[in-house]
Amino acid sequence: QRVQASRDDMIRFMRDICAIPSMNSQIGPVGERIQAEMRKLGYDEVRFDKMGNTIGRIGNGPKVIVYDSHIDTVGIGDLNDWAWDPFVGKVEDGRLYARGACDEKGSTPGMVHGLAIARDLGLLDGYTVYYFGNMEEWCDGIAPHALVEVEGIRPDFVVIGEPTDMQIYRGHRGRVELRCVTKGKSCHASMPHLGDNAIYKMNRFIASIQEHAPRIPSDPFLGQGTVVVSIIECKSPSINAVPDECTIY
Repeated sequence: QRVQASRDDMIRFMRDICAIPSMNSQIGPVGERIQAEMRKLGYDEVRFDKMGNTIGRIGNGPKVIVYDSHIDTVGIGDLNDWAWDPFVGKVEDGRLYARGACDEKGSTPGMVHGLAIARDLGLLDGYTVYYFGNMEEWCDGIAPHALVEVEGIRPDFVVIGEPTDMQIYRGHRGRVELRCVTKGKSCHASMPHLGDNAIYKMNRFIASIQEHAPRIPSDPFLGQGTVVVSIIECKSPSINAVPDECTIY
């Protein structure tokens, strides 16, 4: 009943924070809007941390829980590719479509309002709970590292708001980030046989990654592992030269 009573406020709050651009780790304005909501709900402490992330606290109990939601987003790409304004968004069949609505501003209203409701119902006795709105798209893991090492907040439990198809996930496959480089030899592009094209060498390696993907082990609980080439770059003296270095991530 309490959640239903707050439904309109939560939807309005979600549309407000989706309307505030927060790309390239520029999370100050959206953080201010979230902090205003937490102050309205009577949080015990509301502030920016030293890195610029948003922190809201309820309670002073011995058990500490952090509710983590990154409030930065990736860019919008070419605006002409959007059928609607990504910051105004649109609602269809009860779903909000906007930049960040899924990844990951969508978890913020439920966390911010849910913690206040839980407090009012006496469900947080003995706990200290934090809402932590941070930057993650640009710098995976640095924000929570700062929360622990700089702010000195060491949670017993963490709930992460990343989209999980409306299911509760209790595991993670882990992550390895690799930077792979091929070296070649540059020459004028009119005589490519005199050089060694680093892009062509990398092309063979990329093909091997695609072939390897189905052979990555599958865990009975976590499921199939995945691999993807996400960025490719090259170095060349000019557009008229064979590139002598290529890098993928």
